[in-house]
Amino acid sequence: MAKTTKKLATKDLLRKVAVNGVKPNGKPKKDRPTLSGHETEVDKLVSMKKEMEDLKRKYEQLEESVIEAVKDVYDDVRKAGNYQTAIFAEGQHTNGAMFIFPDRFCNIDAELEDELRNLDNDYDKHFVEVRELKLKKDAGKTVSDATIDMLRAKLGDELFVQIFDIKVHIGAQKGLAERWDELPDEVKEMVRQVKASLRNVTDDGKVV
Repeated sequence: MAKTTKKLATKDLLRKVAVNGVKPNGKPKKDRPTLSGHETEVDKLVSMKKEMEDLKRKYEQLEESVIEAVKDVYDDVRKAGNYQTAIFAEGQHTNGAMFIFPDRFCNIDAELEDELRNLDNDYDKHFVEVRELKLKKDAGKTVSDATIDMLRAKLGDELFVQIFDIKVHIGAQKGLAERWDELPDEVKEMVRQVKASLRNVTDDGKVV
């Protein structure tokens, strides 16, 4: 019975694939509108797409490895009290690259506020509550806390939550990247800085 069930399942699967416009051998059904006469270009396009996907994957892996090494220099400079947002990486056959570390951090779940406060005695110096308000049916631009408070006061909480979606998260205070070493080690494990960006360096030393 187990073998019969497996055969039926396979047959059903092939039938569903055919219904969706593709035969079991991977080619579209004959009644599907088809372009002919451009097979060479199509083959080249499919191959190039695969090559681009492979190159993108290899680039991302290499970028991650280099940024990790650059970040060690970034951290050492910061610990030495000479904070820099840009770290230059030398190249052998190129002008090298400049890596820019932004003073921006990934959003932190608002539910972690109590835990962060318990770990960080200077929580309010390092973090801030961020509220985002959008129309439920038509996502609009985010508005300020003052606008949110004004709308809640005029509409009342019950009507307010019926009309708007409000999202709350914890954000980093400006300058946290420079003050990073003020954070307890446990807090550092909970906070992630936005990835550094790579900039090219021209022959005349300009960063572009």
